[in-house]
Amino acid sequence: NKEKNETLYEFKNVAYGLPFATALTRVAMHRSEDSEKTDLLSYIERFEEACKELEKNKNMTTVQKVEQWAVERNLHTQDPKVQICKTVEELGELARAINKGDVKGQIDGIGDTVVTLICISMQLGLRFDDCLDYAYNEIKNRKGKLINGSFVKESDLK
Repeated sequence: NKEKNETLYEFKNVAYGLPFATALTRVAMHRSEDSEKTDLLSYIERFEEACKELEKNKNMTTVQKVEQWAVERNLHTQDPKVQICKTVEELGELARAINKGDVKGQIDGIGDTVVTLICISMQLGLRFDDCLDYAYNEIKNRKGKLINGSFVKESDLK
């Protein structure tokens, strides 16, 4: 699995988007520069597997990729009470990044928080997309007022 991940990483960084034969040649040339990576035939087999996996993943949404990642690590079977602690930790990191004006940290914090929420939805037997659709349908026609930078729904204004 480590070799497969290294192959995918190498493929993405050395040859992504090139025609297969060109990509294979470029990666083989890249590999031949590294004296520790001499088994080219074995590498070609792993490279072909990596190409197939990339092709398969290209049609997956990011949520589906995160779900697959969680299943591969058995996170989907874990206790959501533990995962919610991870969510709170990630929210804290996001808050820190916002307060410091750290844009890279903000991007990372938002992404990490969403990943933890996807894991929680799986642990609860829910689909993340269904949860998001439900929330959107709740708010899409909501009326209210912006007060001090926060939207307050009409029913809470009374």
